[in-house]
Amino acid sequence: LEAERRRMSSLLEQSVGSSLDLLLRQANIYEQTIGNNMEARTVASVLASLARQSLQHVHDLRSTLYPATLETFGLEPALEGLVNQYQRTHGVTIRLWMDRMQNRLPSPIELGLFRFIQNAIERGIHQAQATRMTLKLSQEEDRVKVEFTDNGPIMAGLDTLNFGRDRIQPLGGQVAMTLHPDRRPSLGMEISTI
Repeated sequence: LEAERRRMSSLLEQSVGSSLDLLLRQANIYEQTIGNNMEARTVASVLASLARQSLQHVHDLRSTLYPATLETFGLEPALEGLVNQYQRTHGVTIRLWMDRMQNRLPSPIELGLFRFIQNAIERGIHQAQATRMTLKLSQEEDRVKVEFTDNGPIMAGLDTLNFGRDRIQPLGGQVAMTLHPDRRPSLGMEISTI
């Protein structure tokens, strides 16, 4: 599945992304060379703006499919980028609390944690209609813990719980859902790093 995500990400960049980039450059050239024809300048400006927005959507989709930042820089920068992307594109508030890791985690664990968190945020936005989320990532000796809460309804978290189990249990982790005193659901995950 991850290999297919990577392939699709590459195809997006090669086909759609490069075409949009060419369109954006051409629209910018037209905008600069049109002269005093305000109607034509407006059309070129609108085309450039649409191409720029579409190119940003392609970049967001690529990073969702294949998080190159995760592979290159590690879990913390990848999560910061993911949270920033969802806040920018969906207008949600996500508070991110992370302990800085002493060392990089094994690649399968980093990817498993990233996908678990990505799925929890997606569920919070699209199924629970949440507007506020909190994500905590901490490391205690040889264990990494993730806690995710949102202001959506309780039952909306069950599919993410099942997804988390399917993704995390093969890596030796545990996933559970609990209720906070304010009756908000909390998805929790714990996995060994050794």
